[in-house]
Amino acid sequence: LKLINQADFLDLLNWQLTIARRYGPPKGPTMASVLGMKLENLARVMEEAGEVMATAMLESLMERLQQVLRDTDRCMRGREDVLWILLPQTPAQGLNRLQERLVEGLDQMNGSTEVSITLRFVGCVLPDQALKEEDAALLLARLAGDLS
Repeated sequence: LKLINQADFLDLLNWQLTIARRYGPPKGPTMASVLGMKLENLARVMEEAGEVMATAMLESLMERLQQVLRDTDRCMRGREDVLWILLPQTPAQGLNRLQERLVEGLDQMNGSTEVSITLRFVGCVLPDQALKEEDAALLLARLAGDLS
């Protein structure tokens, strides 16, 4: 998934924010999007399905992520149950389509089990949905509040 550490992710996100604010609307197209993804019921899935089945389900989800993410996208693990994805050159429709593809893959995976993983998403299109003085850390903190 091209997981990177928090400091590098925040640096890249700050860089994308700067570019988006300088060259984005109204001067040009959306410059980037950020997607937060939370596994809402991970503890319950582990408890009810067992560690082996839950691990297999998580591996299937990671495989789906690898299929839908591009080489230029970057990921950071926020907590055990939260993943942040930086999507350069991705407008709102691309962000929505990514979420749909992840849910489709999850539905296929969950169809064969009694216990299923559920996801919660939060997204932000840059620069349109970023607050004026918000840096990467503040942006992620604001979005994380919507994931809780």
